[in-house]
Amino acid sequence: MGVYKSLPPNTSTRPDIVLSMPTVYKLGNNYIGHGWNDQLAWQTLLRVKKGTDIEVLNKKLNNILQKNRPEADGLSYEAMARPINYGVFEYEYTRNMIVILLSTALIVLFIAILNYALLSVSSLSKRAKMIGVHKCNGAGKGTIFSMFIAETTLIVLMSLVVMVATAALFKPMIAELYNDSFGKTPLPDKIIIALVVMAVTIIVGGVIPAHIFSKIPVANVFRRFRERNSLWKRILLFIEFAGVAFVMAWLVMITAQYIYISNKDRGWNIHDKALFMFSRYEPGKVDGIINLTRNMPYIEETAYSAFTPVWGHVGENIYNDEGNAMFYSPYDEISENYIDVMGMTLLQGRAPKNVGEAVVNQTFIKKMNLREENLLDKNPNLTVGTDRHNRQRIVGIIKDYQQSFNEEIKPLIMYYNPEIVPYISIKLKEPFNANFTKLEAEIKNHYPESEYNLVSYKSIADEQNSNTKIIQRIFLSVAVIIALIAFVGLTGFLRDEMQRRSKEIAIRKISGASSLLIVKMITSGMLWIAVPAVVLGTVAAFLISDMWLDSFSVTVPYLTLYYVISAIVVLTLIVVCAVAMTRHKACENPSSNLKSE
Repeated sequence: MGVYKSLPPNTSTRPDIVLSMPTVYKLGNNYIGHGWNDQLAWQTLLRVKKGTDIEVLNKKLNNILQKNRPEADGLSYEAMARPINYGVFEYEYTRNMIVILLSTALIVLFIAILNYALLSVSSLSKRAKMIGVHKCNGAGKGTIFSMFIAETTLIVLMSLVVMVATAALFKPMIAELYNDSFGKTPLPDKIIIALVVMAVTIIVGGVIPAHIFSKIPVANVFRRFRERNSLWKRILLFIEFAGVAFVMAWLVMITAQYIYISNKDRGWNIHDKALFMFSRYEPGKVDGIINLTRNMPYIEETAYSAFTPVWGHVGENIYNDEGNAMFYSPYDEISENYIDVMGMTLLQGRAPKNVGEAVVNQTFIKKMNLREENLLDKNPNLTVGTDRHNRQRIVGIIKDYQQSFNEEIKPLIMYYNPEIVPYISIKLKEPFNANFTKLEAEIKNHYPESEYNLVSYKSIADEQNSNTKIIQRIFLSVAVIIALIAFVGLTGFLRDEMQRRSKEIAIRKISGASSLLIVKMITSGMLWIAVPAVVLGTVAAFLISDMWLDSFSVTVPYLTLYYVISAIVVLTLIVVCAVAMTRHKACENPSSNLKSE
């Protein structure tokens, strides 16, 4: 008995209570595997001395393991020790997401910095005379350079204040949208990240314009300055457009994938069922729940199982008649009506209704190297696990169904168990939500002192897809931010371009060019930058999308089409913005543009 300090939020496991394994068994949880003949592997924490060689430790552990393992059980055993912090990078999905999110964050930061530089460079014609005056008063290139670095620093500090205020104001919304990931980051890490971002922004975003401004000659005090070299601005705008296309392609792809897996048929019905389990398995109470729910008018049927199709199954080795292990397979123990209640598809035969009868899925049959059409003719008998009395005869074949969309379909054998097991699946009539609320109240009324869980299968499935939803929200936020950044950069570029070419535009209009032709001229010039940039950004998103999609067992069909649509949408938005910004200037009286010439 005791109380321990809660673990910090940056740990992968934060239990509310810690129990010893013998205590768990005493509480009645007989479905937790233990001993040599169970297929569950439990993690063991080792406190090693400083300087311990992990490889040497693993060799010693395996030597002990081989000396104490059961003889001639046909199974293989291996122990492996590794640093506890290795778990962060253990899963390929985690490693890929770190790369993807870090890359996206760097893209946004880089584009924001370039956008600032683009706006600064675009203001050259307006600030040239001011810089010339400073130089007339003795300011050298170093002074001008320092002045613009100081200006950039001040702007970055003001942005930091706005960012902190915004984060504090919308902290509850941010925590809800991103699963409280904002609040889980330790404060020192937040400060370090902010300082690094500030330093990079000041160095990169301030150096480019400061270098250009410091080279402006003093003679610009006495004459009108026009920046003739717009290559800098075009390169920066190209990078912005490519970044927008990249993020937009990812947003479209992730959204399409999320919608697809949220609505894809799993091979069984998750929409009309609830899952019930007591916190402590007591057969008498479970039997009472089944009898209670079967008599409720708004419930169609109730079934039980040892495991659930959304949380997965424990597995055992499958043995043939000669006692040889064939392959490893998940299994389940079910009631007679379980397949019908869960909405699974029975392809051949019937559901098991007697002890020693089982159904298997299509993947199980493939593992046996048999064909579906003659499996039942062979009437195979199998042994599940090392208990030689657990003999099962296959009496039916069910269609493969999906447990989750993050793993491939596995072989499965389900056999009849007359003794009620822990998980109760309840099929409710419509309207589901209203009847689910009634069921909650009824169970609470009958078992006010018991601890139990009652959840809908749909909510469990949604929880499985929650990571995808969070990633979608992240990219939606990034897309909005980067689109605003690009819009500001595009506005500055077009404003400078129209001013730089004002004399040309006026002469063209006097020569008979229409406003539409002027708009077309500016827009077509913009498309020479936009089209290759959008294509580059979209192709880049397509090439690295497998890093994320590889974590799914299914992907949205016609994915290439979504990338094409994304690119078309980005180009359309660029053209619309360009037309809207140039139309007013194109319609002006040409004489107003020639007055200052």
